[in-house]
Amino acid sequence: MLEQINFPIGYGVETSHLIDVYTKFGLEAFAQTDLDQRVHENKPTRELGKMAFGILQTFIKRAKHLGIIGNIDDFQTILRQAQAEDDGYKQAEFEIVEEERPPMIEIEAYREKFNRPPDRHE
Repeated sequence: MLEQINFPIGYGVETSHLIDVYTKFGLEAFAQTDLDQRVHENKPTRELGKMAFGILQTFIKRAKHLGIIGNIDDFQTILRQAQAEDDGYKQAEFEIVEEERPPMIEIEAYREKFNRPPDRHE
């Protein structure tokens, strides 16, 4: 399954995989496991905003691809955040671009190494 879906490089990887696995393989492909303990590292609000913006980009990209939403011509990659400074606020801008690697099955060197046909569906 994992060789047949895109791999985003960034914050949207989980969102992308959930959507892609569901649309390509259906709900039956999901399972739940107990990871025992998940240690969450607290992040400053500024970093959480960057993560949320990257996840939103991934979600919008998938929704456009699936025809759920129309084309968004002015889709942004610039996150603008208001940040407190001494006696006021300033606007900070961060470019957040969620890039993706293609499915491994589409890479010829991978197919040759593992003897996989390009149109493999399981």
